Amino acid sequence: DFALCSCGSAVEVDHDQNPIPDEDQVTQHDNNERMLRLVRQHAKRIGAFMWIKPRLESCDQDFEDMIASNRDIIYGIKVHPYHSKMAFNSEKVQDYIRLAKKYDLPVVSHTSNDYESSPQLVYEMALKYPDVNFVMCHMGLATDNQEAIELIAKLPNLYGDTAWVRADMVYQAIKICGS
Repeated sequence: DFALCSCGSAVEVDHDQNPIPDEDQVTQHDNNERMLRLVRQHAKRIGAFMWIKPRLESCDQDFEDMIASNRDIIYGIKVHPYHSKMAFNSEKVQDYIRLAKKYDLPVVSHTSNDYESSPQLVYEMALKYPDVNFVMCHMGLATDNQEAIELIAKLPNLYGDTAWVRADMVYQAIKICGS
């Protein structure tokens, strides 16, 4: 019994795409530090995905140091393009992808029907970075999942996550992509 988690307290925009006010922003560092403290207490049961803030912050030395010093409990980097209001293929996100490559970590991204989170952009980055594993969370939330399934089937470093995916589409994904 093992769970992987990320902490979304550091979203950059709300559900309506309005910026979170400065006084309510949680820094990338503070957000991940809080999560890592929790995970460290339960390391045999929980692993961490590092949450990023590419719109307001950067893939800086502090972020890399957090990964390096907690590599035993960090299992990947989490991107939420919708709540960052930044396209998955942006240069700022690619800085984090390159860091993931350095530490042999997968990049896990929310995917949905908006441009920033589109499965197509995750696919393009998986093509560009073949040595990095990518996971499409929700396989295109609020879609029929067909595009995501077809894209996942094309690349060995692209995977699907079935949270919020209908059971019939999970079965179809397994049939087409394998288990």
